[in-house]
Amino acid sequence: MDKNKRTVDKGLYESLRFKPCICCKVIDGTGAHHVAHRGGGGHDTLDNMVPVCLEHHTKGKDNFHNRTVGEMAEKFPRFKRWLINNGWEKHIYKDHWIKNGVRT
Repeated sequence: MDKNKRTVDKGLYESLRFKPCICCKVIDGTGAHHVAHRGGGGHDTLDNMVPVCLEHHTKGKDNFHNRTVGEMAEKFPRFKRWLINNGWEKHIYKDHWIKNGVRT
């Protein structure tokens, strides 16, 4: 992965592309969102990326670019279950989650 690009590896993107949105289960037009951002130590891996529709990625009121991971987990139980099933733990401070020393 070229760190100067904001795109995800093609194979990884393709593995997420036809999965339902983690929030609303819409399949059409899903993209990938990092749980822990690259700048904060997050990696381009399946346990750090979720499929999201455009509405929940950037456009709607409740989207990953306007809300914390904790807020999204409380609003969308399916996302919260995904976090837990993928080894993320609720951080003791605020609305953050942590995995392998990387905090959302």
